[in-house]
Amino acid sequence: ANMFFSEDILKPIPDENQNPDNERVRASFQVAIQDWNDLIAEAHISPFEVVGVDGFKFEASRAIIDLSDIRNPANFYLPQRYTIGRGLAGVENLWSGFYLNEVIVSLPPQFNKTDTSYAEIRVNDLILDAYGLTADISAQNILVFGNDHSAGKMSGWSFSVDQLELDILLNDLKKARLEGQLELPINGTDQRLDYMAFMDVQNRYFFRLESADSLNFPLWGASQVELYPSSYLSVKVIDNVFLPQANLSGKMQIGLDTFNDLKLSDIEFEELRIRTKSPKLSVKAFSFGEREDQLLGGFPLNINQVSLNEVNPLSTALDVQGLINLSPFSSTAIS
Repeated sequence: ANMFFSEDILKPIPDENQNPDNERVRASFQVAIQDWNDLIAEAHISPFEVVGVDGFKFEASRAIIDLSDIRNPANFYLPQRYTIGRGLAGVENLWSGFYLNEVIVSLPPQFNKTDTSYAEIRVNDLILDAYGLTADISAQNILVFGNDHSAGKMSGWSFSVDQLELDILLNDLKKARLEGQLELPINGTDQRLDYMAFMDVQNRYFFRLESADSLNFPLWGASQVELYPSSYLSVKVIDNVFLPQANLSGKMQIGLDTFNDLKLSDIEFEELRIRTKSPKLSVKAFSFGEREDQLLGGFPLNINQVSLNEVNPLSTALDVQGLINLSPFSSTAIS
């Protein structure tokens, strides 16, 4: 027997083998019926997407149809939030639909690995009925850093997905949460920042940086960088590709032994933007205090201006203009 799902609930995935004509999502099963009120059988469901949860592909490797009023399949259970909403608390046997106890879920194309293969997870215990799909999915280490192309790419920036939580109730996306790390390219080096992200029903992503307060990476010789809580990551999805932009605010300590012992303390930056396309670096403003430990070659350095200078598409220099006081007993200074 064949059953077809409403296009208001599930969308078919074109497949030359399983669904060459892109017809509606179909469930097929065979059973010798002895009691119409006690029908439970193995079923096959063609791959599908869930209306309202765009981009995620579901392929059930094992499914059971339950049309019994007497019992449910082995190991089957209905989440409490489902039974309360449908008035089935205490009478779960009356539920009818499909129990998907083994499912492969492919993440949207923007999560593809560096070798372009889909990121997939295996999940259990999903339920599908005339009202839609219900699933509470939690998975770990979906995209990981390594040498086997198992990380993801955001327009060239590598990222991991260490944790995924996906909560769907009757086709309604209740929660889509991600945690992982992003490799942020800073003048030829990669600094990993922790992130947390949420996805909404319109396929928009909202990222928040979760890094430690103090970082160390060679940003113009910075020995220490502190990010403020206002720092964030803006990510758009265009043509199934993540387009990220980091917007950082904080302060840094700069020390360069190779340049006459340059030492700059508490150089604050506001909205330092790091992009995947040129201009890859820009900043809204730098600020600096009158501190005695701003030094060049051991002499006090009075900073007048700090700015960015794009040397080439791959490198941006930090220009510092100021006055050097050559004698502590003189007001004479050179710039």
